Amino acid sequence: MNESLIVKRLVTVDRELHNLLDELRMKHPKMSLSQIRRLMKSASDEDPTVIVRKMRNKEYDL
Repeated sequence: MNESLIVKRLVTVDRELHNLLDELRMKHPKMSLSQIRRLMKSASDEDPTVIVRKMRNKEYDL
């Protein structure tokens, strides 16, 4: 798989993740940060804070 295709797929996955998080917030506007962290923890073994930091700090070369 070439690098540009990988980057495009990562961008798509990132966009979908943000859409899902927005949808979750809209359905549960009073959801606390700890509740969101628990949900993220159930989806991944990685620390949710680390996941969010990676998302914020990422840069994609298109």
